[in-house]
Amino acid sequence: CSLGHRRLSIIDTSAAGHQPMVDASGRWVISYNGEIYNFEEVRAQLQACGVTFRGRTDTEVLLQALALWGVDALPRLDGMFAFAAFDRESGQLILARDAFGEKPLYYAELAGGGLAFASELQALEAVPGVGRHIGVDAVAELLMFQYIGAPRTIYRGISKLPPAHWLISYPGQAPKIGKYFEFRPGSTGFDHRPLKQLADELEDILVRSLRRRLVSDVPLGAFLSGGVDSSTVCALIRRRLDVPLKTFSIGFQGAPESEHDVARAFAEHLGTEHHDKVIAPNTSDFLLNIGRVLDEPNADSSCLPTYLLSAFARETVTVALSGDGGDEMFAGYDRYFMTFDEQRRERGRAWHPGHVYYSNRILVSVEQHIEELLGIVPARAAEHLARLRGEVDGTDVPLFCTLRKTDVENYMPGAVLPKVDRMSMQHSLEVRTPFLNIELARFAQRLPLPALYNGVRGKLVLRELAYRYLPRNLVDLPKKGFGLPVSRWGQNELLQVASKVLEGEESRVAAALGRDAIVRFMRRQRSDGGFVTYQVWALTMLESWLRHHQGQIASMGSGLDVPVLGAAGVCIHGTPQASDTVPAQAVQLWKIAERVLVVSATGPSSASERNSIPATPAELTQLLAACPDLWQHVAATVEQSALLKSPTSWTALAKGECGAPTRNAMNGATLLLMNGLAAATGWSELDGLRRLGVTRIVLLHPYRGDGTVIAVQLRHVSVLRRHINLLRLLLSSAGRTTFARTTWEQGKMWIARPHDIVPGDNDEMSDDVAVFEGRRQLSPIPASCTDIRSAGDGRFLVTGGAVFFSSTKNATKRPRSVWMVKQDSRTRPRLP
Repeated sequence: CSLGHRRLSIIDTSAAGHQPMVDASGRWVISYNGEIYNFEEVRAQLQACGVTFRGRTDTEVLLQALALWGVDALPRLDGMFAFAAFDRESGQLILARDAFGEKPLYYAELAGGGLAFASELQALEAVPGVGRHIGVDAVAELLMFQYIGAPRTIYRGISKLPPAHWLISYPGQAPKIGKYFEFRPGSTGFDHRPLKQLADELEDILVRSLRRRLVSDVPLGAFLSGGVDSSTVCALIRRRLDVPLKTFSIGFQGAPESEHDVARAFAEHLGTEHHDKVIAPNTSDFLLNIGRVLDEPNADSSCLPTYLLSAFARETVTVALSGDGGDEMFAGYDRYFMTFDEQRRERGRAWHPGHVYYSNRILVSVEQHIEELLGIVPARAAEHLARLRGEVDGTDVPLFCTLRKTDVENYMPGAVLPKVDRMSMQHSLEVRTPFLNIELARFAQRLPLPALYNGVRGKLVLRELAYRYLPRNLVDLPKKGFGLPVSRWGQNELLQVASKVLEGEESRVAAALGRDAIVRFMRRQRSDGGFVTYQVWALTMLESWLRHHQGQIASMGSGLDVPVLGAAGVCIHGTPQASDTVPAQAVQLWKIAERVLVVSATGPSSASERNSIPATPAELTQLLAACPDLWQHVAATVEQSALLKSPTSWTALAKGECGAPTRNAMNGATLLLMNGLAAATGWSELDGLRRLGVTRIVLLHPYRGDGTVIAVQLRHVSVLRRHINLLRLLLSSAGRTTFARTTWEQGKMWIARPHDIVPGDNDEMSDDVAVFEGRRQLSPIPASCTDIRSAGDGRFLVTGGAVFFSSTKNATKRPRSVWMVKQDSRTRPRLP
């Protein structure tokens, strides 16, 4: 085990605080980032147990607590931390993260049982064997939420330890992960005491929290905005604890949403040594360089003012207190109030708060915006969104509890706290948050709705406390937030920066997602009513991050890493070969048994190579095992003799453009498609194979990695019987949908949104329905949106309440009447 450390010294800046630190026995070693604010109290408990100390650092206290109590020490701690502690005797490694996720901790499991970990993602980028593949699912989640939630990261091969979790690893064993704290509002009932008494208890808790966070051997100050959270923190420090205080705020020139004037009024009232600055932010420089500043992408646009405020404060102090966490603990977001009010209006009706809240109420980009860029909502991102919505919908506690819980578990550690940590640490400024400790969270869990919201404003119990020390008229000013000055420069400067980096030749986002996707995105942003500051910021930030890091998004145009959803929301994800998206692939044909042929994409040129099937035995075995009627006819050792002596195109073969012996062999045959021919098989190929007499197509699912086999039966009936079947399908009122003709064109792809068959969630239903264009049934072979757009020719996908499809004929013109039938026992025998 190797541990390394780079230190920002806050408490005991002498050599006694250097890390990695070894305990007196030489057994335990620790590398630790953060602060344990109640370390003096924990130290006293340890001394009562006979533990002796060499220095006065919180690091040594944490190390001795772990040596004595193990992970049971974690709930005793009031602090922000991420650490790795190693027991030289047993080989046990403990990784842990603070209760709310103030400090980051990344890890990657290595080949051979190794484990790499760090407090910065970019440290793991340098570790040999750690994958840096970026999936489109991570891109979608980032653009929707502004962040990628733990345990996921931007890289597939690296994980984040979630807040309030520990990981224990022993040599030769898989790591074990556990949780030591959970914010559960309403789980233990509610405290219905008068608001004044609740405010008394809150004041006591906050004063204890502040006393601990004011301990520092370096200069200390506080951020002061115009909000109730930071102003209450400063008020208690000045008026209750009588401690001199330096306060800091910034404002933006010409921005009416700037709060620096209100902050100045609070500072004058409290008598702080106030520092403020009004600036004109250079958005272009910041966005172009934010990728270097961030270890992992964070699309929270208030990174910019936080960065500037941290730089300004660091000129004077090394530690700053903030009010982060107050909105989540005490219900301070307008989106909460909108949802509460809507719940009252919809009482008695079918209403799903999870879908209401996780909409553009909190998401920067909703599903349709992700489809605009990616063509589809990737499976893992869609499943994550569905899970969050389900957690809000499926709970026994009131909505005002559920919304705070979901934000404490997701939004706060995903967007808010990383923003503060990364932007402040860029300037070696430590930010401490008195609202984030377990004692205060347990108090907030018991608060009833009347202590939080009265139909007009929120955070009532916190306001009740603030009124004791601050002017009521200032406390009750409307919330403005700490974000970008949108009204002034949003649609001018930001769009100019976005155009420069996204539409330029060097754009890595455009290279991955396709130039057409960026054109669509920018066209909407430049249109009347289409501009969304946070969407432009997020995509531009991603481009900046990609330019400063080694990760690579798989190209959408290549067909790589294009996940879709399976039935019942099962992820069907794979990495088909890049050649999958080429409709006219070169193929070879083998006869392995009577009426059993193998068709495989091929690239070899030598005669000897062409006489051997370029597919693994495992693939062939999977396909044959799925067809018991074929397996018995195939010898254990197959004499592989190529029917085609030289490769031809798959499209030409399907049209019968081959010799008579080959055409005869295909009559009545089953074709086993190998090596990613799924994406090359559209309506034209299936129709051609039917005309040649092929009865069945068997292939591995192109987007699932679990060995799922697909079999497509090609029915050979008379023209009259085909027309009768078609008529019966059309006349069947149950389970048939005729799409509106006003479908939306996107290259070769059309999108329809029927409501009577397709559910509103993101389940993939392509196996459950048949889609027709006039009298032609579109290809039932699974297709991604990339396949549909690039290859066209009658491919379709049903997911997320929409049908994505392409015409079987001229894709540049509106398709003929398109309709859909449910597949059931009545309709299946009538399908072509």
